[in-house]
Amino acid sequence: MIVLLRSTNRISKLGKKLILLLVTFSSAITLVITGIQLFMDYRVQRDQVETLLERMSILFPPIAAQVWSFDDAQIQLSLDSLAHLPNIERVTVTATDHGTRWTAQSGHSTRQIIRTYPLVYKVKGDDRQIATMEIAAGLDEVYGTLVWQGVTILFSNSIKTFCVVLFIYWVFRQLVTVRIEELDRRVQGLVPHLSNDHQMTPVGLDDRPAHGDELDAVRWAFDDMADRLKLLVLDLNARNQQLAAENRERVRAEMELRETVEKLSRAMVEIERFAYVAAHDLKEPIRSIVSFSQMLDKGYADRLGDEGRELLGFLIQGARHMSSLITDLLDYGACERRRMAVGTVDCNRIVGEIVAGLAALIEQKHAEIVVGPLPVLQADPGQLYQLFHNLLANALKFSRDDRPPRVTVSAERVEDGWLLRVADNGIGIDPQYRDYIFEVFRRLHTRDTFPGTGIGLSICKRVVENHDGRIWLENGNTDGATFCILLP
Repeated sequence: MIVLLRSTNRISKLGKKLILLLVTFSSAITLVITGIQLFMDYRVQRDQVETLLERMSILFPPIAAQVWSFDDAQIQLSLDSLAHLPNIERVTVTATDHGTRWTAQSGHSTRQIIRTYPLVYKVKGDDRQIATMEIAAGLDEVYGTLVWQGVTILFSNSIKTFCVVLFIYWVFRQLVTVRIEELDRRVQGLVPHLSNDHQMTPVGLDDRPAHGDELDAVRWAFDDMADRLKLLVLDLNARNQQLAAENRERVRAEMELRETVEKLSRAMVEIERFAYVAAHDLKEPIRSIVSFSQMLDKGYADRLGDEGRELLGFLIQGARHMSSLITDLLDYGACERRRMAVGTVDCNRIVGEIVAGLAALIEQKHAEIVVGPLPVLQADPGQLYQLFHNLLANALKFSRDDRPPRVTVSAERVEDGWLLRVADNGIGIDPQYRDYIFEVFRRLHTRDTFPGTGIGLSICKRVVENHDGRIWLENGNTDGATFCILLP
């Protein structure tokens, strides 16, 4: 697209139009305002003359007395005084009876206000008109003042208009014309690639009107851009159709994925149900194996010999371990979010019940359990009981032989909820295993050293996650371990 604007060193057509309109409008407004102002001044000055004529009535009684006494000198002196008042040019008194006239004159205006007043004198208690007084007030001075004011106002307003027009044109040039030229240049670069991509002929210089200003140039520039944008819209529509087809394919894939996820969810539920039923069904045979093995050990120990008794002990130990493993698996499976029964839970009461339940083990190990003030939470009481029970049982189980166990349970209010800590002085945990220990069936020691199934901390993690919380190992050196639980 070509440049349609004049160069910056010439007066723009739009600027010329603006100057003409400003001068015309300012002149019209100046004439109207000046006329109104002069008319108002004329009314004020005329009212002042009228007021002066009205106030002169207080001088009528002394003049009437002078006319009654026919005192020519005094009458003339009074009339001369009146004639020299502002705007008063002529005062004439005419006697009613004998027609004698006295006149005093100080000017000869072509425009006058003439008022006639009766002169009344009391004769034997009755008011009697003895003469008439005619007063002429000149308006030439008022008109002269108005003409001078009008010339002054028009001249000053013309100077102001000229200065304002020059300033507005300069401002218009800097703020509008230059920016319109810049706008035209930018419009050219908005979509230049469309001309080549779509073989479009842009609007040229010969296509624009012969007499046009800067705004016409911008209009033609936008017309050129609009033609290009039409092609761009066509291209975008084609791309949108392609995207719509891709979106339909994506929706179809999402539906298939959703169906697959639903199938997997149903399969997981069935697997969990199968595992739960199988675990329950396995507990009874294992219990029978343990019972019958113990009966063999008691009733037929002499016949089995040392090797038979040792093998029978291995059988009983393995069956008991399998029973514990099944029990832990059932507990782990029971810790599901959909099975939660959330209610108000007093953690002090929960921990107190656990400590009471572990009293025998605590007494056996000469352990010390320190429980600080704990909060009241909205949680599943059964799962929260399992959480604290596993942590306290682990703290007692993984104790040192050289000192009695000491377990501390505390709570702290933080920004995100409640931070619970369970700390012990046991054998500790190597920090490199801080994530490993929460996996299912993960053990750091052999069953001969510390019995168990390796699922207790996994249950703790699942309980905390069910409550939208977080559990981690804060301290795991040889001086003990500290587990932190953050619950909202």
